[in-house]
Amino acid sequence: MLGTNLASFVAINQLRGWALRIDRRNPSKCSNIWHIAVVPDAHVSGKDLEALARPFACFARIDREALEIRSWFAPEATSTVQNEKARRLAATHGDLARDWDRALETGAEIGGRLMQETGIAQRQSQLVLPRSRGLASLWRRLSGRPIPEPEIRRTLGRMGHLVLESLRQLGDIGPDRDIAPYVLEGPEGHRIGLDRASRYEETLFHETLRRVLHPVTNPRYLVVVPAGFLRGRSQLFAVPPRFDGNKRRAGIFWKNWQAMLGRGQLVYTRTVAGRGLLQSARLRTLRNRTTHNPQWK
Repeated sequence: MLGTNLASFVAINQLRGWALRIDRRNPSKCSNIWHIAVVPDAHVSGKDLEALARPFACFARIDREALEIRSWFAPEATSTVQNEKARRLAATHGDLARDWDRALETGAEIGGRLMQETGIAQRQSQLVLPRSRGLASLWRRLSGRPIPEPEIRRTLGRMGHLVLESLRQLGDIGPDRDIAPYVLEGPEGHRIGLDRASRYEETLFHETLRRVLHPVTNPRYLVVVPAGFLRGRSQLFAVPPRFDGNKRRAGIFWKNWQAMLGRGQLVYTRTVAGRGLLQSARLRTLRNRTTHNPQWK
């Protein structure tokens, strides 16, 4: 075991390589590489853990209990459980090759490959929810109760279809391509992916989707969605760069927004009023974030 506070991506990889090169005459060897984070209490959280999770996002690795090959980092809820799990997995390293083989069987009938997914935390500011219908729905929103899981999935599914159909109409994805977005449970919320897509189509889809969900920077167009009690507060979303080059392109995105999500107003940000909204959008969406989650399927 080597204790270090190195934060350099290259230096950490050199240490990993050093561990793997030991005993090179034994091709079936296995090296246990320990990553240690200091947490403030029994809950697995804190800045050290966030710093530790960032390098993990660069690699696809096996979750031996789920038998999935993926990049996202999902530790147990408490340090006691997580430490016990780490010790148990380290003690059974002899089964590692078998577990990899079983995980690689996923998608074997279609060739299997590493697919991209976008992870989104359960932040209401990143979801365009339907208008309240009925007293029960209105009371839930006024009291701040959690959004029901089916409603979150439906909303994220609509946002995925919005991006896909907009790219189709722009001509970036062929209209005859039999691809569709899907929504699954993720490490901190949900994952959005694209079925039966090429790598180029996947990359295009996820780059565009993340621009909608990311913090607003300096887009030419914003979508303003009335929200909150008496619609006194708005949600603000950027029109992705692929669509904000001119009014015609922005119109394609806006037309699909109305069809899929149905609410909002398209605002040009290069006016006096638009600049005020743009500044507000930057502040309100500052905490929005998504993650890039490769997964073998």
